[in-house]
Amino acid sequence: MADTEQQVSLDVWSSYQSFNIETKSLSRTRELVEQSRQALEVVQGRYRSGVGSMIELLNALTTYASAEELYIQALGNWQRSRLKLAAGLGRLGFWTMDTK
Repeated sequence: MADTEQQVSLDVWSSYQSFNIETKSLSRTRELVEQSRQALEVVQGRYRSGVGSMIELLNALTTYASAEELYIQALGNWQRSRLKLAAGLGRLGFWTMDTK
């Protein structure tokens, strides 16, 4: 019985640590999306004014799309770690854990 309790405690602790890591990753990728969006806006302005090139614009669009893709992956990882922690705590459901 004690071994099982210890294993459950370890699993919950591991899930909690994973959740914290994924929360930080989600925050960082959100910042990356915002930075790449701002860079894209600058490049779009340069292109519209005739100073920037089409290649520069396409590179900025590619960077923005890659940042969005990373954010979506991070969001999926965050949701998985959140649900794993909720299951370990015996509280399944998105409504049971505050995200802030």
